[in-house]
Amino acid sequence: MNPEEFFKKLGIESTFSPPISSGFQYLDELIQGGFSNEIVTLASRPGHGKTAFLFNLMMNFSQMQNFKGIVAFPRMSQRQFVMHFTSWMTNTDVFKNGFSEEAFKKIYEHYINMTSKKVQVIHRVISLEEIFTIAQINKVDYIILDDYFRSYAWQYDLKRYFEDFSKIQSFIEYTNISVFVSILTSRMPEKRGGDRRPILSDIFRSDLVSTYSNKIIQLYRPEQYGITIGEDGFTTIGLVELLIQQNSSGRTGALSFFHFAPFRMREDPVGRLRIEMEKNPSRPGFFDDLYD
Repeated sequence: MNPEEFFKKLGIESTFSPPISSGFQYLDELIQGGFSNEIVTLASRPGHGKTAFLFNLMMNFSQMQNFKGIVAFPRMSQRQFVMHFTSWMTNTDVFKNGFSEEAFKKIYEHYINMTSKKVQVIHRVISLEEIFTIAQINKVDYIILDDYFRSYAWQYDLKRYFEDFSKIQSFIEYTNISVFVSILTSRMPEKRGGDRRPILSDIFRSDLVSTYSNKIIQLYRPEQYGITIGEDGFTTIGLVELLIQQNSSGRTGALSFFHFAPFRMREDPVGRLRIEMEKNPSRPGFFDDLYD
């Protein structure tokens, strides 16, 4: 019996949509089942995996499940999107190795089905009003806005920054559609030194972001700072830490993921994949063994 059936038998009708599973077991457990009717803010310094994580969420939502969505990747061209999609589906790095007839056959039907029936992908900056209109017409289950706030000088336009978060919150209250946004973390982790792991107050106007966000997740890749050996003594190559620093409907905490762009992200709670990586640093063979 799923939670919705349980509450229905008790005569409790939910005004919220059922949660959307992230596709990651341990993350779902930490956030109590998935994402539902909320603003989820992802933050990090450049190169720490915001876009990659949002791309993986999109694939888990709409390719591995059957949810409809709108995703805005204004800094990713359509050709780059296809290359990431092909790499994700075939477990090959087409950026490095190029396309093949075999890869085309593997992804063609999946790509056409997803982009024509499940996900509208936007590769330019458009207004929130346009996005919300499209979302309601297409009756989507989620919206992903990658780097939307970088489309204008938000650090100098606090009024618009505030208004945009307020618009997103009002839209969610009206539609029960979850919205995922990504923003940049300030340079404070780099100035602070040490392991440079970001804290909540490193986010620009963290007070405003905390007020409007149901969940705040920062991403951290130690290898970006030249830290190649972790506290556990194993390599940090491929390690991405998800730091759930605010969660209105569950716990906070950190989760370890393993990722080599453009391959899939995988949860790695005990570091098994990093240990395997250290034993076999050849990336192509390593990923073939994992995903075949």
